[in-house]
Amino acid sequence: MDLEKQARRAVDGGRVVKVIFRGGEFFLVESRDRKKSYLVYPGLYCSCPDFLFSVHIRHARPACYHMRAVEIALKEGKYRTWRVDEAESSWEKLFRKIVSGIFL
Repeated sequence: MDLEKQARRAVDGGRVVKVIFRGGEFFLVESRDRKKSYLVYPGLYCSCPDFLFSVHIRHARPACYHMRAVEIALKEGKYRTWRVDEAESSWEKLFRKIVSGIFL
């Protein structure tokens, strides 16, 4: 499946999440089975293996589908928002929630 189709499925499937935490923000894109989440900084970084190998090391393409999904979601306003209360969470707790897939 090509990059655009995968990105479109992620957006249409509601798998793009904007996380607002301590005055900053980043995005998560859930995998198809929703067992993993990839951290995305639009236009800069994705935590998926495809970004590391195909985008960063081999320069085979400009972005992975997670990054493209975030671009589409931002343009269309199609993402969920997760606001993390500073009083209830620390970076460590937030990281554990992201890694375990427990959010929203």
